[in-house]
Amino acid sequence: MKKILKFFRVREKSDIWISIATISLALFGLVMAISASMTTASNSSKILIVTTIKQFVYFAAGYGGMVFASKHFNFKKLKNLIFPISIIMIVLLLSTLFFEEVNGAQAWIRLRPAGISFTIQPSEFAKLTSILLAAVFVGDVSLNTQRSGTEILKKPLYIIFIQAFIILILQSDLGSAIVFLLIMAMVLLIPAHPKIKIHQNIVIILFILGLVGTTFLLTDKGLALIESVGIFKGYKLARF
Repeated sequence: MKKILKFFRVREKSDIWISIATISLALFGLVMAISASMTTASNSSKILIVTTIKQFVYFAAGYGGMVFASKHFNFKKLKNLIFPISIIMIVLLLSTLFFEEVNGAQAWIRLRPAGISFTIQPSEFAKLTSILLAAVFVGDVSLNTQRSGTEILKKPLYIIFIQAFIILILQSDLGSAIVFLLIMAMVLLIPAHPKIKIHQNIVIILFILGLVGTTFLLTDKGLALIESVGIFKGYKLARF
């Protein structure tokens, strides 16, 4: 029994509160997803059962991945793998363009193993891989490096902007693109390397301008401006 519990337990000396918070949020999302599938339709019981099974599979896979990463994560190996991983992620983001769109967005890979429909949204995984990308290229830079701040940030920013372009323009998924860019902005503000300080200040200024701009666009005048430009139409404008 102890061996079984040890197998499902994260690495010793891991932050227990981070684990508790992660599991709690995952369980909360699981319950919300299941409750959202409850309908009054005649086939509601079948939908509820299928949704419950899928959500528990997602939860188990996510928890298993967390336990595996806590025990086997190696930063040195990550340095060698992060670029191929980023390329694979770009390919996965592009692969969604071969599947049908939903509400105007082509952001999902749709699979039907054993007759059960599964959807995978690569942009969710792109958030994780891009955080790792920033950690490798920005978070582990010697203070004695001869490279400029632009040279330090160049490679990760190229990949991040390529992924953001795919999500925003090719997939037409505005919400995911905004969340993706916000996460990356926060991540790039964490390193304390003096050579990227000016770039971090630019990120802060852009963030403030974006916040002010978004607040304006949510007003009647802002919505009227969006509608006149024609960037968003119909349901996209209503969602915005």
